[in-house]
Amino acid sequence: MRVSTVRKNSVSTVFCLLGLPFIAGLSGCAHSTQKKITDPKELLARACEPGRDIKTAKGIAWLKAQSKEASGQFPASVLAHASGPLKIEITNPLGGREALIEVSDSKFKIHGTGSKVRTQEGYGTWGGIPLNWASDLFIGRIPCPHLSSNQGQGVSTSVDSAGDLVVETRQDGAGATEKFIYHFRDLDGVPWPEALHWERSGPLAVSVDFKFDDPEDQTRSPRKWEAKSVRGEVRARWRDRNVVR
Repeated sequence: MRVSTVRKNSVSTVFCLLGLPFIAGLSGCAHSTQKKITDPKELLARACEPGRDIKTAKGIAWLKAQSKEASGQFPASVLAHASGPLKIEITNPLGGREALIEVSDSKFKIHGTGSKVRTQEGYGTWGGIPLNWASDLFIGRIPCPHLSSNQGQGVSTSVDSAGDLVVETRQDGAGATEKFIYHFRDLDGVPWPEALHWERSGPLAVSVDFKFDDPEDQTRSPRKWEAKSVRGEVRARWRDRNVVR
C-alpha cells in the first residue's frame, strides 16, 4: 500500500477564494511531442488510465456548485472510496461543520447542522450529473463506459476527424444509448483526457460536459475538474490530497 500527498500552492487557493474561474494552476511547461495514437482501443485505455489503481482519496478541496440541490462555493473535507461511499463535509471559515453530504449507490443525503438542521435526499443525479460517477471523480478517475451503469453492454469505438475518441454503448430495454467523446492533450508525450462530452438518449435523455486539469505526476489523476449540464454544475479543486493505492 502506498500513500502519496499533494499540496496546492497559495495562488490557486486565492483564485478559489475570490470565486474566479478555475484557471489557477494551468500548466506552463513546455510540451513534448505527442505520440500519435489512432487505435481507438488504446485511446480508450488512456482515457480510463488516470487513478485506476487508487483505493481511497481524502483531503481538503474547494467546491463550487450551482443546482437546485445546493449552490455556493465552500471548502470541504472529502473522503472517497473506490468501492464505497463518498463523504463531503462542508465547513465554515472557523472550521465548524455546516453540512455533511453522503453519496452511495446513486443516492445522496445532505445533513445540515446548526441553523440549517435539515436532511435532503435525492437519487440518480445531482444537477443532472450522474451520481454513479461521484466517487470516481473525487478518486481521480475519468468517467468511462466500463465504470458506468452500462458495464457489460456492447461498446463501439472510433476516432473522428478531429482526433477525438468516440465511444457508443447500446442498452437493452428502453433502447437508450450512451455516447462518450474524449478530447486529449499531450502529457509527457502521450494522450491525456482533458475533456469529455457524455450524453444519454432515450426517455431519460441528458448530457454532461466534463473538463479536467492539473494531473498528478504519479497517478495522472486530475486535481481539478468540472461537470456541467443544463440543470447545474459542480467544480472541484483539491488543495491537499492524500491517496492510497
